[in-house]
Amino acid sequence: MAFSPDGKHIASGDGENTVRIWDAEDADELMTLNGHSEAISAVQFSPDGKRLVSGSWDDSLKVWDTDRGQLLLTLTGHKRDVTSVAYSPDGKLIASASEDGMLCLWNAQSGKKLNSSRQHEHSVTAVAFSPDGKRI
Repeated sequence: MAFSPDGKHIASGDGENTVRIWDAEDADELMTLNGHSEAISAVQFSPDGKRLVSGSWDDSLKVWDTDRGQLLLTLTGHKRDVTSVAYSPDGKLIASASEDGMLCLWNAQSGKKLNSSRQHEHSVTAVAFSPDGKRI
């Protein structure tokens, strides 16, 4: 679950492969985003709130337009379930973690994988950027 930067919306993912965007004030469902083939494990709004990234047990990330509910990008490269996603503070990068022990860094506009690192023997369960965006 994640709040939008302005606090007006909440994104959630579920075991039915669906991402939902809710009104944070009255809990009305505003949008349903379908595209993953397995459970949603992570969601995160971009810093400007215009995009949302979702991670799934289908080993992929998807980037959505939050105004239109349109799928913009599908990011593939993990070999196991995606467990965590994060936008950089400037919104230019997305980091992802997976049960394959990999951390991946992606261009948030093009979806191109910029870097990957397998520093862990087991699952990586969380990923975050430092406030200045220089460290993951």
